[in-house]
Amino acid sequence: MENFINLITDVWNRGFFGIDLGSIIISLLVILLAVLLRGFTISIVMNSLGKLADKTKSNVDDEILEALKKPIGLIPITIALYICTLILPLSGLIGDIATNIVKSFVVFTIFSALANGIKPIFEALSTSSWLTA
Repeated sequence: MENFINLITDVWNRGFFGIDLGSIIISLLVILLAVLLRGFTISIVMNSLGKLADKTKSNVDDEILEALKKPIGLIPITIALYICTLILPLSGLIGDIATNIVKSFVVFTIFSALANGIKPIFEALSTSSWLTA
């Protein structure tokens, strides 16, 4: 029985690929929390920005806010992945891959927001007569 307890202690300390299970569990909890906060963040940010957009006369800002709903939801996930790279003692090739994944999420979030926001802006510019003959 004592060997079994030693085995459990050894697995808990060494864990998976040299990363202790405590760090792995904390990282999984951070990602789970980010997924749960994703919806909360979207609703809070969208409601507060929606109140500001309701005060304006144009519908362009409403369309832009609707287009940015998904990119805003990516922000907590990106932050959680960055926190996981800080928690986990990753080094070498695995550390470089994790850093590149976080960088990719940051770039994807930024360009997703830009790509989703362009369509409502161009639709507003094409239908309005802000250019004179």
